[in-house]
Amino acid sequence: MHRLHLRLLLSLAAVTLGCARTDGPRPHLQAAYGSYRHADNTLLFELPDSGGYLVNTVPLDTTRLVALLHEVYDVRPVSLRAAFVRDNVKRPWSDVEVLVRKSREAGVAVFDADSSGFPRAFQTIPQLNGLPNKRLKLAARVGY
Repeated sequence: MHRLHLRLLLSLAAVTLGCARTDGPRPHLQAAYGSYRHADNTLLFELPDSGGYLVNTVPLDTTRLVALLHEVYDVRPVSLRAAFVRDNVKRPWSDVEVLVRKSREAGVAVFDADSSGFPRAFQTIPQLNGLPNKRLKLAARVGY
């Protein structure tokens, strides 16, 4: 009888371990390619440890994310509508997926900033579409 219980217990343990969820490696956004590599004056999203999002070092109001993407990118050719994300492995991948989903909704391609060679330094662009922009600095790629 004890052997039967032991076998049953070992079988149950093996099934439990076999069904255990193992998350694979963290997904990654792809590097910019083609004309997207020449995108300039663009948006760089960051995911700080503290939560929320930053866009070009400014806290992002996520309720305005799609409107902001349209404001910045609608005037550009499709081949230059590229935003970049600086991922943070301390944050859940679903936080990156939110940016990707909303960006695609606005017709903007999203790429990994680091693997695309995106600089960490910013230059402040004083105007957006000819109007002063006090709320947002646009990231300018330097040296391209």
